Amino acid sequence: MPHRDIRSRRFEIGSGVVGVVLLAVRRGPLDPATLGAAASSAPDLEHVLPFLRPGGRKLFHGRLGWHRSGRFPVSLQLVLAGAILGLLIAPSRRSEIAEQHSRRAPGL
Repeated sequence: MPHRDIRSRRFEIGSGVVGVVLLAVRRGPLDPATLGAAASSAPDLEHVLPFLRPGGRKLFHGRLGWHRSGRFPVSLQLVLAGAILGLLIAPSRRSEIAEQHSRRAPGL
């Protein structure tokens, strides 16, 4: 999806790492949401790892890459990312019910 990049590389890297770690802790490292978050963040590694830019050219962020600039504003991206992450790490209603049931009937 065409979008604008966040100006602070430090914030972008930090929030991405924190998001993936939160998913891994909450859902497990091999959960589809965790793997999807890591995979979708992988193209941005070329911003920070020079060996991912053969000949100095970015593979994913160049003219021929998958990443395109667009009108999708940073503020909207942050709100959506926070909402999606919140939904993915929130306890599910089913797990809350199972936990309450196990507290009531410890021997079962």
